[in-house]
Amino acid sequence: MTHLRPYNAPTTDEPLLTYEQAGERLGVSAKVVANMTRRGDLPRVVLSPRKHRIVPADLRAFIAARYRCERAG
Repeated sequence: MTHLRPYNAPTTDEPLLTYEQAGERLGVSAKVVANMTRRGDLPRVVLSPRKHRIVPADLRAFIAARYRCERAG
């Protein structure tokens, strides 16, 4: 059984993303996104046992936390 912590999603007019949509933005498959949420790397909203979504702001934060700018040379 998975223990989920309460999530206070920010109010936003942006629609929640499916794993497929989040994967398109990251350049990975929906299965990879599902694995990232299971590991706790990316927060998810559980609407039902088989329906999960990603908050766009959480996806942006995930990307920003991993952003690296390296100098050439």
